[in-house]
Amino acid sequence: MTEYKIECQSDLRDTLEAFRDGGDIALYSRQDGTLKVSVYASPADARTFARGILALADEMDGGEETAKPTTDSRPKVGDILRITEDYPRNAPVEVGDVITVTAVDYDNLSGPDHIRFLADGDKPGDYQWFVPLSAVEPVADEPDGTSATAKSSRARLLEAAMDAMSGSNTYTASDLIELADYLAGEGA
Repeated sequence: MTEYKIECQSDLRDTLEAFRDGGDIALYSRQDGTLKVSVYASPADARTFARGILALADEMDGGEETAKPTTDSRPKVGDILRITEDYPRNAPVEVGDVITVTAVDYDNLSGPDHIRFLADGDKPGDYQWFVPLSAVEPVADEPDGTSATAKSSRARLLEAAMDAMSGSNTYTASDLIELADYLAGEGA
């Protein structure tokens, strides 16, 4: 049974308790541990009472700070990740290999979130391997993206962009937008 209890500041033996009792919210007042008053309220009346208590508390101290919005900590295009499983989803990687994210798949309702990457030697437009987030971790010792892998990936993407600009039609608009974001340093 869920129970909420508040103790009096001047005598910890005096309490107010709230809990569910059938279809009602039961409020008990105890003095020195002995039940003195009980009030049974409907859920709607209990909510109104609780809002009133919150309004009084806000009036006295200005209210609680509102929670700051959380940022999305999932990998982004250009992030460098270390593989934590051998051959996840049959991708050609092993534990300890470092990859650069080329695309993300966070709208997949049938399974876990995935990131995509190119295997060594591949370039944009080639097959991209899918790896679940559970099989990767951020590369903590290379946060600035200056590792040899990051440089070669950035150079590969720059070459691909130059290719695309010269009339090659193997790249989609989405590929070019992701590439532009990566080259601009977003998520890197």
